Amino acid sequence: MRRLFLLIDGYNLMHAAGFARRTYGPGDLHRCRHRFLLQLAALLQPAARRDCLVIFDAFNSPDEGPRQMDASGLRVEFAEPGSDADAAIEAIVKTHSAPRQVMVVSSDHRLHKAARRRRSRCVDSEVFWRQLDPDGAATFEANVTQESGRLSAPDHSQPIDSQLADEFLSLDVDQIARELREEERRRRGR
Repeated sequence: MRRLFLLIDGYNLMHAAGFARRTYGPGDLHRCRHRFLLQLAALLQPAARRDCLVIFDAFNSPDEGPRQMDASGLRVEFAEPGSDADAAIEAIVKTHSAPRQVMVVSSDHRLHKAARRRRSRCVDSEVFWRQLDPDGAATFEANVTQESGRLSAPDHSQPIDSQLADEFLSLDVDQIARELREEERRRRGR
């Protein structure tokens, strides 16, 4: 079975998922980004986490911290100084050895064009997040937490029924790929 590699435009998905704010006070961006990454990791299946790279823009990178890190099993990178996530994602797609196995998650249509040129798949951030979190629970928790002024991650320490977790807290990348192929067929008029 072919592997599907996810390249995620970090801040783009963070906004689509409802974890971002219009303005940030000291340390708020770091806390929101951390909470977003925890939730994303919780929603992805372990295999999808291993084959996922989340790229954030350089201008909002942590001060004097590493440009690459692991966040709950997710690989996270910040674009090089003076660059942005879009350019980093485009470069990866352009040089990837198996571009048909890459799915770019971003609502930026410049990235969609770059992905299509290499026959990579692409999906808007909003569509991807709805697939991950169909009932909106993660986004709702993020918004409630922001509105109340508390910036801690939602409490997921309560045991979750395994059937519910399988149904709502995991990404079925194969299903997304099937839906994208079907959407492409409809667009082509087949």
